[in-house]
Amino acid sequence: MVLDLCPECIIYGPLECADHAQGKVAELRAELEAGGRKDKNFSAKKIAMKKIVANMTMNNNEMIALFPDVIAQMQIPSLDIKKMCFLFLVNYAKAKPDVALKALPFLLNDLEDENPLVRALALRTISYVHVREYVEGTYTPLKRLLKDNDAYVRKTAAFTVAKMYDHDKRFVEDSDLIERLNTMLRDENPTVVASALAALTDIWQRSESIKLTIDYANASNIVQILPDCSE
Repeated sequence: MVLDLCPECIIYGPLECADHAQGKVAELRAELEAGGRKDKNFSAKKIAMKKIVANMTMNNNEMIALFPDVIAQMQIPSLDIKKMCFLFLVNYAKAKPDVALKALPFLLNDLEDENPLVRALALRTISYVHVREYVEGTYTPLKRLLKDNDAYVRKTAAFTVAKMYDHDKRFVEDSDLIERLNTMLRDENPTVVASALAALTDIWQRSESIKLTIDYANASNIVQILPDCSE
């Protein structure tokens, strides 16, 4: 097999060659658009997203050109595709915050999904995007998810408060999110209690004004659930 390499490819490698990189982007964009209604399992899109993520992990920064195309895939009802789209979003959001904002409506919609794994995944993704509008836009649904029926979602929501504090301390301190974390120390699920305490500890260690204190009732509850908790 003969490879069609230009001089720039030979010297710097195909990924560093502008012509070949643009060709790769166009090829992957076409693969994302392939499939149509006949592809009920979204197999073609999954394969295309796997290639995009693989290129991204190899530090092929040309993949950022596919940002709008990847965001468009977020509405597909496939957990596998959502995972890859969210990974792409977290990786490039800081470089293209204006484009990342276009993904926020899809993420907020996923916070309403009937599947708790989708709700938790969307919330976790939002917490890793360092864009101010994400912090403000997540506040209202986050309050609801801290009381979600699913323990895994509540656990994820607790850690999200700590991540939001990392993004915007003043916003979290002026809200009632820390009070809500305190309330979660009385949750019926040991993992949720442990997560809430871990989140509060993380916030306390990075705050100059917040002190971590636990009253007798919460302390007693924590002692009782210790056998059911991980380290």
